[in-house]
Amino acid sequence: MDKPATAGGDTARVWTIAPGDAFLPRLARALIDGALIGEKPSAADQAARSASPFALAEATVLLPTRRACRALGDALVEANGGAPLLLPAIRALGDVDLAELALQGGAPGDDELAADFPDQRAFADLPPPAIGALERVVTLGRLIEAWGEKVSPAEPDPTRDAAMRKPGSAAMAVRLAGDLAHFMDSLETEGIDPARLAEIVPEGFSRHWQVTLDFLQIVSGAWPEHLGQRGLISPAARRDLLLAMETRRLARLRPAAPVIAAGSTGSIPATADLLGTIARLPAGAVVLPGLDLDSDEGDWSGILAAPSHPQHGMALLLARIGVSRDQVRALGAAPRASRAALAREAMRPAPRTDSWHLALDGSTPHRLAGAGQGLTLIAARTIEEEALAIALAMRECIETAGQSAALITPDRALARRVAAELGRWNLTVDDSAGISLAATPPGLFARLVAEIMCEGLRPVPLLALLKHPLAGLGMAPAELRRAARILEIAVLRGPRLAPDLAALRTRLAGARANSESGADRDPARARLGAADWELAGALVERLAAALAASGMAGIEQSRAPLAELFARHRALCENFAGNERTGGSALSGERLYAGPAGAALRAMFDAAAAQPDGGWRVAPGAYPALFTTLISGQPVRPQGPAHPRLHILGLLEARLLSFDRIILAGLNENIWPGETAGDPWLSRPMRDALGLPPPERRIGLAAHDFAQGFAAPEVILTRADRRDGDPCGESRWLLRLRAVDPAGGILDQAQARGDKWLAVARALDATAEWAPAPAPRPRPPLALRPRRLSVTEIETWNRDPYAIYARHVLKLAPLEALDQGPSAADRGTIIHAALQRFIDQAPRHGGETGEQAARRLMAIGAGLFETLPDAPEIKAFWWRRFVRAARWFAETHAAGSALIAASFTERRGEIAIPAPAGTFTLSGRADRIDLMGDGTLEIIDYKTGTTPSPSQVESGLIPQLSLEAAIAEAGGFAPDGIGACPVARLAYISLSGAEPPGKIADIATGGASALGAEALAGLTRKIAAFDNEAVPYLSRPHPMFASRYADYDHLARVKEWARDAAGESQ
Repeated sequence: MDKPATAGGDTARVWTIAPGDAFLPRLARALIDGALIGEKPSAADQAARSASPFALAEATVLLPTRRACRALGDALVEANGGAPLLLPAIRALGDVDLAELALQGGAPGDDELAADFPDQRAFADLPPPAIGALERVVTLGRLIEAWGEKVSPAEPDPTRDAAMRKPGSAAMAVRLAGDLAHFMDSLETEGIDPARLAEIVPEGFSRHWQVTLDFLQIVSGAWPEHLGQRGLISPAARRDLLLAMETRRLARLRPAAPVIAAGSTGSIPATADLLGTIARLPAGAVVLPGLDLDSDEGDWSGILAAPSHPQHGMALLLARIGVSRDQVRALGAAPRASRAALAREAMRPAPRTDSWHLALDGSTPHRLAGAGQGLTLIAARTIEEEALAIALAMRECIETAGQSAALITPDRALARRVAAELGRWNLTVDDSAGISLAATPPGLFARLVAEIMCEGLRPVPLLALLKHPLAGLGMAPAELRRAARILEIAVLRGPRLAPDLAALRTRLAGARANSESGADRDPARARLGAADWELAGALVERLAAALAASGMAGIEQSRAPLAELFARHRALCENFAGNERTGGSALSGERLYAGPAGAALRAMFDAAAAQPDGGWRVAPGAYPALFTTLISGQPVRPQGPAHPRLHILGLLEARLLSFDRIILAGLNENIWPGETAGDPWLSRPMRDALGLPPPERRIGLAAHDFAQGFAAPEVILTRADRRDGDPCGESRWLLRLRAVDPAGGILDQAQARGDKWLAVARALDATAEWAPAPAPRPRPPLALRPRRLSVTEIETWNRDPYAIYARHVLKLAPLEALDQGPSAADRGTIIHAALQRFIDQAPRHGGETGEQAARRLMAIGAGLFETLPDAPEIKAFWWRRFVRAARWFAETHAAGSALIAASFTERRGEIAIPAPAGTFTLSGRADRIDLMGDGTLEIIDYKTGTTPSPSQVESGLIPQLSLEAAIAEAGGFAPDGIGACPVARLAYISLSGAEPPGKIADIATGGASALGAEALAGLTRKIAAFDNEAVPYLSRPHPMFASRYADYDHLARVKEWARDAAGESQ
């Protein structure tokens, strides 16, 4: 392999740098020495070239990525010993699959390739500009939605698979547009005419595929027509044209200056053709990354048929450019050939794995000896543990001066976790893949503004927007936050209101009137003063002004041009972002568009403004989800100080780079390698018929990335057994390594080294002994203890004394929920109100049939149901149950009404109870008290939920009815017209509306008076006990009787100290 290869009469120079060798430093040394473009130079020639700063000035070096270009410049300076050096022209080749780039957040701009080949500007036939990313996806989305509207509901749905759905919304159409764009790129990359799609679905084929073909006419018909009208071409087509132009230029001119293409595997056919031309230039050379020169011919022929093999791409490249493997020369030597041999054995094509026993035969020299040196395997229990162990390994690395470490993983969630863990040591390491614009502060702000713009002033997004750091509305930040908190307490918490300004103003005015009149007993609103109410009102008016300035009035139509929605959205964002210094939209961009994320948002709006006229018309209600989908695929890379020796990289960004310690993480199946999803458009035979590469090719690319990293001198492999609680299987490559190493000598030792990192990770946050916090035992002075409680609060006192302490001593009341929809409590309130009116309006002396009573009760209920917040699906469900319960109640009441002398509803009563610390007042409100013909009382409580059992009442746990009986017999209801009378009956009436629709549960029939007296005696003893300051208000003293709805458990820190019988946290 000492002589350059020849093909077609031309000398072809093809080299490879072995896995594990530092690719760019080795390439830099070869460039300086001149070894790439001729026979090995003499020592004198090497010295002369190194001494000349102009030796490389005329050379051109093409690399796959811009990151690699920057790294090569540094490597050249270092290889030259710091001496002056004019660098060669180092340009990005663009040898990356566009779909892969999009997935990893690194797609180049439209003009990057042209900028990297400036000589092409001289060509008169320079390709037209590429269509912008936003215009492409929006236009395709519009075409897809139009197709979906034309498809009859009776037609088979070609999008029935999970990967592809018939567009049910504009956002879904855009997601489909992204998939379709990738499919179109793959056709253009492989040079396949879209018109051939019609040839692969014969008429007799499934109707499903016929409809799919009709859908794909977008590719061969409507889309080319749109590009022609706009004078544009697709990014993939433009890339291929530029590469083809460069190929023709080099072939024609055959420059004498060195042209080196390094690190490319030629996965794009146009790139492979360029590499073939460069290899045969007078001073040209191609350097491949990690080509396997040691596999036997049987394995190599199998690699050509195995797209998931790491060498498959380079095997295809050599075949395409007419170079055999034995014509490729090695540049340098592998630093650890045994590690590369281990990877080679593990990656054998499946049909050749029967040769493993030969590689493992102990009687022959073992080529794998030493492969485990420098290899570590971390098998964590969870992804959290994996991230912490990785962070520790990276942190330990920088203890050695000058040493670098890189985490390489396709798992962005893991990468973010590691970056967060490194923050423990104040180490800032950015993920090279960046984060989605949708997840950045400007992106979140714009998403919230879109919701407000198109869905109205709903409380949750409105409050999130007002509290966002970018929100201003012409106010100082502190003033806006205070106004938002006041508006939240005064208006946004509580029953749902209509999402418009009128409802907001009405609710605010009503809340202020109730508060100032003393009618509102909510403690939070009671604390608001006149200045607070004025500030909340000013905020509402600023909201109104911002909405009006953005031209929101015209957005009520059913559909609006997408460009108009973008323009209104931008204006509203700028109006909301203006603070007391920037004011309105003129200067608010200073805050909104600051930083990389802000610049990306501005670019998004600018691109939207440049969309052609006559575009997509979208329902305003669909715009927020559409906007979120559009910006979710836009990566933002932070610009700021990061640690110079620690890196977090994706697979693409890590190619050709070398570090002292490499961590290959996320080695679980369907993570690395990723899942091979089926093509949503074509079956596998159809793809083969068209000439598209199989989906497994992506696994081959990922396998090559793994094999290159695995051969590094020091490498750490990591995986987790569980992810988000679900079990995970280890990567197929780890399984293959275990198969090659059945005795476990290599991986077991590697895992033993990894266990040390796990032990440190587990110890980092571990405590020697965990002592739970003690349960709270507050003992307030007698002067602060409540002297008045209602009968329902007595039940709370029984179940959770701490809740009484929090409510009446600390004066804390739970806040109402935001945007509170109809709840079970609302249903109970409506039924109670309906029954109250029904009883109060009943004829005094009977005469009403059961049917008449039922109609009257349903009419009352219908009026009350209209007062519920807008929730038609809930009202419809509740109404059907109410009708059944109403009929049962009306008929039951009519049957027994002759025995009732008078009925009293919703009556209040109270009695004074003597106690050691002074009189204690017990109050209560009875749902209904019937004065019977014999002078006795029956006390009835309506239940729309669970009815207490007799044992719960008789034990005193739920003493409401018992204590109401005691109040009645003591004359406590006398002010409401009910004199002191014996209580003969206590009953619950359950009104579920189910089957049965209602039932009556009698409590202590014949012993109601005794039960009331017993309950009162028990309460008197309890009051006396708590009149002793030494008695604490315990939280959940009897867990089995704790209430299901505990408003103060978080305040009592119950989860810190509560234990069940088995010692487990409750």
